[in-house]
Amino acid sequence: MYNIYSIEPIKIKSLYLTFWGASPKSKTFKKILNILKKKNLNSIVIDVKTEYGYTSYKTSFKQGNSYGIWYKRPIKDIKKFIQFMKDNNIYTIARIVVFKDNIQASHNFSYSIKNKHNKSWSNRDKMKWVDPFSNKAQEYTLNIAEDAAIAGFDEINYDYIRFPAKRGLKYLKQSTRFNRVQAISSFLLKSKKRLLKYGVYTSVNTYGIIFRNKKDDSQIGKEIEELKKYVKIFNTRSKRK
Repeated sequence: MYNIYSIEPIKIKSLYLTFWGASPKSKTFKKILNILKKKNLNSIVIDVKTEYGYTSYKTSFKQGNSYGIWYKRPIKDIKKFIQFMKDNNIYTIARIVVFKDNIQASHNFSYSIKNKHNKSWSNRDKMKWVDPFSNKAQEYTLNIAEDAAIAGFDEINYDYIRFPAKRGLKYLKQSTRFNRVQAISSFLLKSKKRLLKYGVYTSVNTYGIIFRNKKDDSQIGKEIEELKKYVKIFNTRSKRK
């Protein structure tokens, strides 16, 4: 005999909480909670891993912790933090930056993205990236995503899950449309398999251009029909770098 369950749809109305604002002691945190109540919102997006590579709490990921990614953490007790959110019926979304990761790239030259001089490349804001073709780079972020799922976040939201929008860079594989799309899909498939047992939702942030571009991957490894196989998709308005 089987038990039959039904899932009631939920409409997510969320606010983004900055890395430092996630501290329960911050004025921003208290302000956000008041806004949630006044505006009848039900969700918060929290930076679990930033483009700098820092995490908002100390995860169990030993490699990242050895780089000091938790030193600046604003959340000292993640269990208490998540429990507070659940007690107040707040849906929690963990924003995790994937391939734009200055700390990881700085500690792993072998799979950082290179410029034509074979040196670690930095974009306009002087941030280094790791190579999306690298299994080690993919596993690094997946370990943090899994920790966030175990901690109790309701959803994992991947940002900068793409190749840099710049030509002439050096990667571990030839940067063709097929290879780029395959690399992003490979990461999302691994994520789906890794996180399935935790019952978390998964989503990605992307540019509106990929919704309009039906010809190729816009040079960043993203094609809408491919992404839809694995995750929910959010359109972002940030400039490409």
